[in-house]
Amino acid sequence: MGILILRVVLVIISMALGARLRPPGLNPLDLVGPLIGLGVAAAIIGIEYLLRRRNLRVLLGGLAGLMAGGAAAALVAALLPLEAIPFVEPFAIRGFIFLLLGYTGLAIGAAHGEQFSFSGLRSAWSDTGPQQNHKILDTSVIIDGRILGICEAG
Repeated sequence: MGILILRVVLVIISMALGARLRPPGLNPLDLVGPLIGLGVAAAIIGIEYLLRRRNLRVLLGGLAGLMAGGAAAALVAALLPLEAIPFVEPFAIRGFIFLLLGYTGLAIGAAHGEQFSFSGLRSAWSDTGPQQNHKILDTSVIIDGRILGICEAG
């Protein structure tokens, strides 16, 4: 029930924002803007349904890749003299740079998201140093002489 209320609020806010998007000269009662808002809300809900079935690690990997791609795009866009390119708006070039690097980061992050682990992240930020991987062997392993096989198996 709670998700239904959230979706209704999303649709109402999206339609209200869409009503503010009407081009100049249109009748204020024209429904083009609210219909655009309704379409945006439908797209957001559709994306939610697609993402709901994904693994959390893949989503987090994709989000991290998107942020890294966005940061790289901001750096590239800041370093390039976009205003010097004739016949092309700098806004469009920046948009394509962000689209290219953001999508690339998202795709790479999502592809490698399965390798992400919270314990690995926690140990990377801890002050304890590298973790030791100690093994406790049973006496039967020692007596049978299977220590080498256990060590090779990890």
